[in-house]
Amino acid sequence: MNQPDPKQLADRPWLDPDAQPQLLIDGVCKSFPGVTAVDAVSLQIYRGEMFALVGSSGCGKTTLLRMLAGFTQPTAGRISIDGVVMNAVPPHQRPVNMMFQSYALFPHMTVEHNVGYGLRRLPLEAAERQQRIQAALDMVQLGALGKRRPHQLSGGQRQRVALARALIRRPKVLLLDEPLSALDKKLREQTQFELMNIQYRVGTTFVFVTHDQDEAMALATRIAVMDHGRVIQVGTPAEIYEFPRTRFIADFIGTTNFFEGTVTAAADGCIRVHCTEAGGELQVEDRGAVRVGQRVWVALRPEKIRLAKQQPEGERLNCLKGVVAELGYLGSRSTYRVRTPTGKVLTVLGKNEQRTSEWSIDWSDEVFLSWNANAAIVLQS
Repeated sequence: MNQPDPKQLADRPWLDPDAQPQLLIDGVCKSFPGVTAVDAVSLQIYRGEMFALVGSSGCGKTTLLRMLAGFTQPTAGRISIDGVVMNAVPPHQRPVNMMFQSYALFPHMTVEHNVGYGLRRLPLEAAERQQRIQAALDMVQLGALGKRRPHQLSGGQRQRVALARALIRRPKVLLLDEPLSALDKKLREQTQFELMNIQYRVGTTFVFVTHDQDEAMALATRIAVMDHGRVIQVGTPAEIYEFPRTRFIADFIGTTNFFEGTVTAAADGCIRVHCTEAGGELQVEDRGAVRVGQRVWVALRPEKIRLAKQQPEGERLNCLKGVVAELGYLGSRSTYRVRTPTGKVLTVLGKNEQRTSEWSIDWSDEVFLSWNANAAIVLQS
């Protein structure tokens, strides 16, 4: 029997049956008049994780974050940190801190006074307090800007001031509500790496809410996808993206093409699915519990599809003909929307590997779409 890799268990403690979660959310519910915002959520989050809560608006992710902070009380269930139940502990006594979407900086205070605000009630000597403030500013690379006021900083700098202020009391868990939403696209992408580096250095457990799936994929060690108050899948970004459990998750995380059909054969780890939209049968590598005659959905990511003007030799299954109806040039890649003879429109993503201003495949071109049997996934719900 193979022994687990110690390094893998250190990097992925959720795989270690002996590991104890730092943050335990056990059957937590929150009901308001006429609505259940959070419905029996249970999660185990481990020390040092960068854990993301994602879902559409109104799914309950922000309500759950507020319960972790103590601003909202659960209707049922318990929240524990390092084995201590937090339900009755007021927010200011919990070993957590929260970084708000608006950053909530005091405009009349300098940067160093904003960062040191959380230390005001701690019994610290002035020298030690100043040392901790300077260390926090140095951590976010703002050591020379302590005398400035928030209006004299860029959006990215204000975000880092808020992060330093949230971390200066050294919480066990830092909660972040849409931490990068106020930044423009390029700055947001740059700040993602800064945030990851800071989190790695301080080792604090981060739990963050975001509506931006790309942000969650880039930052998180694991992601919990929520829908209507429930957690419907928890996994690493690769697990969520490549092996979604439901059509909702496959559609919510990234872009997916769906074919609805009926299983006509299942043998040797592959199934055949008759899809009217595909004009015939598709072959999918699948070892699940599907049976012949069952109604299923075949999910196919745009980047898994090959696009060519000539039909690939020997390709019969998983090969469709179509016409380019729309295309978009995105610099490093291009997006094509291809209409098949049945009227089905598929999205295809292609890399722009050569430097050229000419389209190799253009509007109204007749093209062939093909993919491997292991490129798609079968979903039963």
